[in-house]
Amino acid sequence: ANQAGSVVAQSGGDAHQGPGIRRGRGSAAHVRDRRTGAGTTSVNPSLEPLAADDYRDLVRRALAEDVGRGDITTTGTIDGSRRVHGVLLAKCRCVIAGLDVAVEAFRQLDAAIEITIHHHDGALCVPGTAVAEITGRADALLIGERTALNFMQRLSGIATLTRQFVDAAAD
Repeated sequence: ANQAGSVVAQSGGDAHQGPGIRRGRGSAAHVRDRRTGAGTTSVNPSLEPLAADDYRDLVRRALAEDVGRGDITTTGTIDGSRRVHGVLLAKCRCVIAGLDVAVEAFRQLDAAIEITIHHHDGALCVPGTAVAEITGRADALLIGERTALNFMQRLSGIATLTRQFVDAAAD
């Protein structure tokens, strides 16, 4: 199975700074030029993040499809009011993408969710990298996890493959 861009949530980006979002260290991607070996930290200033209005309805529809009328297991076994902490971890070497869309999935289920982003879209991560930390209601994290990860895995996979093509073209 292709694991390009795999990200996993471990229980225990929003691109727009908003309530409950804290920016962590390592927010820019570290880029190393393969020809010269020089390393730089840069963000392309010409790329603007998507406005939340551009993907909010897509996330709502994805949650409706994934969850339908509710998650019967979560509802029957978890105290929904209990606050929990989760970590989004990179499962393999990947370029992060779609963090803001993933955050929206959690936010639609719990408006009071708190997110700390350690690595933003465009960051190259190695396996085990903590991409973001999420604190919120247990039911919201469990119900939103699959939808959030579907977006991040797909978009990070595309970003990772694109990075491979860019690197190959540079050689």
